[in-house]
Amino acid sequence: MADWTFDKNGVIATIKGPVVTVRIDRPDLKNGMDKDSFFAMEEALKHISQDADAQVIVYTGTGDYFYTGGRVDAKDPEDSRIYGIAQEKYYAAKALIRLPSIAAVNGHCQKGGMSWLFDCDMAVAKSWSTFGYPEVRMGGVPMLVMSDSMCLPKKIALQAYYSSEPVSAETMYRLGQLNAIASDEEYDAVLDKFIHMVIDFPKTLIQMTHDCYYEMAAITDDKKRLAYAHKTLQEKVLPAMKNEKQEYNI
Repeated sequence: MADWTFDKNGVIATIKGPVVTVRIDRPDLKNGMDKDSFFAMEEALKHISQDADAQVIVYTGTGDYFYTGGRVDAKDPEDSRIYGIAQEKYYAAKALIRLPSIAAVNGHCQKGGMSWLFDCDMAVAKSWSTFGYPEVRMGGVPMLVMSDSMCLPKKIALQAYYSSEPVSAETMYRLGQLNAIASDEEYDAVLDKFIHMVIDFPKTLIQMTHDCYYEMAAITDDKKRLAYAHKTLQEKVLPAMKNEKQEYNI
């Protein structure tokens, strides 16, 4: 499909060749999204899901923040109702995206930004970025983000929830939740390196690797996982390899 640009309600999405970028552009609200932004995100993601030439999707933000979750007036029943509908539609549209994904953490990552981080296949962050759950300090509980954060060690996670204190990029890197951290000057080059890890290799094989990983991650029984791997190798991987150049050069 042709290159494409979308700019609506603080959501900017672009398709340039094989690379898709989704950016929250609400720096005045620290890149938080309200109901209108979620509806815009739904619209953008639906379009992206239909692009057969896309190979990788990058999620990022504008300014000093990556993504800091939703913005809703809990005291306004109508705003809360429509916000809930908008979120459901956004999550349904996001589920349509099966592309290899990169979290390009351009700044502070909080609340819903943590879900974006953990949901992506890979993540690159600016070295001064911080990560955290300020919900308790703000008068709430990090419910939805908690469900996405079970990959964190229990004691690290609960300290972050209870204290609302930010976690450094260096700590997140040590915990295995970031692939790389970079200075402001090196950030774009490092991000570009990870984009090319995906787009420089055959799309069919990269996409199959992505899909098979998530299929196997959902299988908890070792024998069933191995059986799936054998079956998929014979039925999908080897037939796909026939169409690709083979080079046994270790």
